[in-house]
Amino acid sequence: MASTSAALVGGVAQALTWAINDPLGLFSWQDNPCRPPASRNFGAQRPRSEKDTLRAASVFDSSAIPPISIEKYLMRLSATFRCCDASFISALIVVERLLSYDGGRLPLTMRNVHRIFLTSLVVAVKYHEDRIYSNSHYAKAGGVFLREVNRLERVLLMVLDFDLRIAPEQYRLYEHSLFAVCATHSLNASLTCHVANAGSAKIVPYGGVPVPIKKVANEPSARKDKEPVAADVASYPCRR
Repeated sequence: MASTSAALVGGVAQALTWAINDPLGLFSWQDNPCRPPASRNFGAQRPRSEKDTLRAASVFDSSAIPPISIEKYLMRLSATFRCCDASFISALIVVERLLSYDGGRLPLTMRNVHRIFLTSLVVAVKYHEDRIYSNSHYAKAGGVFLREVNRLERVLLMVLDFDLRIAPEQYRLYEHSLFAVCATHSLNASLTCHVANAGSAKIVPYGGVPVPIKKVANEPSARKDKEPVAADVASYPCRR
């Protein structure tokens, strides 16, 4: 089973972050893969009103903002789902379809982005992959209860009329834009060098002067995969 590349995961995380910070969709398609141009029409998705779309999207809201960043959460899903790049790209398209209504798009928020992408990835993997895991596995990977994954998957499929087909042109447009984001993300990361010196860490900005930072003792880096994902189920640890 193929694994998703780390660069693509970072690109998808960046796209979701843009969608949260840009609720009105002011970015161009090249800047924001979560917002296709209005002039392009892919598929024959049944028009929905803003009210109906809002009602469906509200099901994915968490009672509190999950204490994990989008990129860390997606890296965790990538490691546990073990799916290919195509499934991650398809999941992003499903997110767009869920939030789109006749005449606009609902914004992503930090309260719903984790559960929306988790559910979108579940249905995308089941549609595109030959080998899949049970919903119990996906629930543990996403940090939610099994009954919650089942409910969210059912709602998502009903909203989309169980139609997960993606036009080749739409897929290529998302793929091209996401890998452009990946290239930018990798370039920005390469401009910062981390140097360890005598028990202290230094960050050397590109073309700048080393800036010492305080080293944090007993940093729980080895337990990142056990961070709670949703505050609703903070007592339900994610186990691989």
